[in-house]
Amino acid sequence: MRKLLYPAACSVRTHKKPFQHYFFRKLAEGKHKKLVLNNIQNKLLKIACAVVRSQQPYIPNYGPVNPLVFQKTLTAS
Repeated sequence: MRKLLYPAACSVRTHKKPFQHYFFRKLAEGKHKKLVLNNIQNKLLKIACAVVRSQQPYIPNYGPVNPLVFQKTLTAS
């Protein structure tokens, strides 16, 4: 499994903006390239497990919703 995640992490680092920003931010903090790629591998593995566990498709722009903010928008309408 690890041998499959490394090329996937390299590809995601190159083609997906959030992972690019993460990669360069960690390099700017002084982290080693291999360490950051390992972190990206772990992120990919967590995403894959969550998709399989929840049986829901991956939503790239997903962000958690704060219930208080959501409630204020409903009452303001």
